[in-house]
Amino acid sequence: MINGSKKLLTLRFKNPEIDGVLYNTIHEHKTIIEKYGYVWWGWWKKDDEDERIQEIDALNRKIASKKNIMIGICDIQTYCFYEANIEKIVQIDREGEKILSPETEKTPIYYNNRMVPAWFKIISFQKVSKDYFDNNFPETDDDQCSFFPNEEINFHKNIKPKIIPLKKPNILHISDLHFGKNFHNYSIKNGSGKKNLINILKEGIVDEIGLVIITGDLVSCADANELQITVIDFLTKICESFNLSKDKIVLVPGNHDIPLDKTDLVDYSHLRPFKNFLKEFYGEKKDITGVVEYSIGDKILQIIKMNSANFRNEFKEFGYINWSELLENKVKKIGPKKENQIRIAILHHHLIPVAEFIVLSKEEIEKNPFAYNSTVIDAGSVIKGLQELNVDLVLHGHQHIPAILKFAKGRRIRGTTELEGLDSPIIISSSGTFSRIPGNEFPTNTFSIIKIDDDRITIEISEFTPGHGPEEKYRAEINL
Repeated sequence: MINGSKKLLTLRFKNPEIDGVLYNTIHEHKTIIEKYGYVWWGWWKKDDEDERIQEIDALNRKIASKKNIMIGICDIQTYCFYEANIEKIVQIDREGEKILSPETEKTPIYYNNRMVPAWFKIISFQKVSKDYFDNNFPETDDDQCSFFPNEEINFHKNIKPKIIPLKKPNILHISDLHFGKNFHNYSIKNGSGKKNLINILKEGIVDEIGLVIITGDLVSCADANELQITVIDFLTKICESFNLSKDKIVLVPGNHDIPLDKTDLVDYSHLRPFKNFLKEFYGEKKDITGVVEYSIGDKILQIIKMNSANFRNEFKEFGYINWSELLENKVKKIGPKKENQIRIAILHHHLIPVAEFIVLSKEEIEKNPFAYNSTVIDAGSVIKGLQELNVDLVLHGHQHIPAILKFAKGRRIRGTTELEGLDSPIIISSSGTFSRIPGNEFPTNTFSIIKIDDDRITIEISEFTPGHGPEEKYRAEINL
């Protein structure tokens, strides 16, 4: 240990798939160590991660005084853990600068011509247990980062998120706005010849709202300009019209908000436009996933944000959460549910189908055979995890069909033939589409109001059209 604290650094990685080839990162680096006595490990910094020039300078000073130091390296796919002995780190002392490996022949071939912010000279790897790793290296508590320094050298210390008070216990839930190409029915400006969305909300919302939740597909074609201009304009009008600060808007992306055809699983640059939009709207960097906490009187409302717009293979219309990683890095820290806590999970894709029947024409099947049945592919893990966390309500969009469902998944009790979980169902509410032209399955636009009382949650789904104002369509109550 150093000064009685954890060792200086943890790096996270996952095995890259490049041009259809999946590389074993540790094996590739160990092979070069066996041949040359050391290897250069590149820091594959994610696109929106903080620059770490000061931290790397501090590490190099430690190396100079001790000749080498040990760092932790964590494989986030297999949850294997390693201790690595490093002799040197090479970087350029200018933000945003990237460099080639100091010695390309002593770098794995699959990225020896790639420019990265820093290169670590590693002379050995040793696999260690999770317990040893957890006790000796900095915690990897953010799935949007790959570089975790300890407190001694951390110049970007995170401030613990505050609990935000809500003035009213009522939540507006909307989804699938689809600003842009397919945004035809409404406007956000008066005098456009189309009905104004803000006026529709004012007409349909009787009780004052304290929070707005939006579950994705803010735009139609992952258009960064639409996000930065139209969506921010709309969100700003929401805040002004209902007297809300921006921290009372909670949102997650949908598959139309992220350019999944340009996915980069190395630096995650495909997420950059959406993260830039979040930063522009909120005025600070915001994580796409995680837990946001609000207070309603003596109750604590915990919103679990899940990103289901994750590329996994060629079936990009499907949702994918990667529940085990989200749980480990973002959600597990909230701990067991307390009596005064209410938990709502939000995502874009549906966990179970909401359409009563799916009809695809031959043309539609050839164009996109999975679009109308594109649930979350790891929904079983997500539902099990949400049940174990005692989540009260799940909100989503995606299929443009409003619905309220009740679902429970039985889990075998270890060592027995009995099941648990069937008596702890999750209520799932789909808000339909707020402003896109609806389909034949449900020919109206919709929004939801969630009301939180002392002993229950009430869900009210209202429908409207360009010619008719909002009318309540569905209602359900959840006992807390």
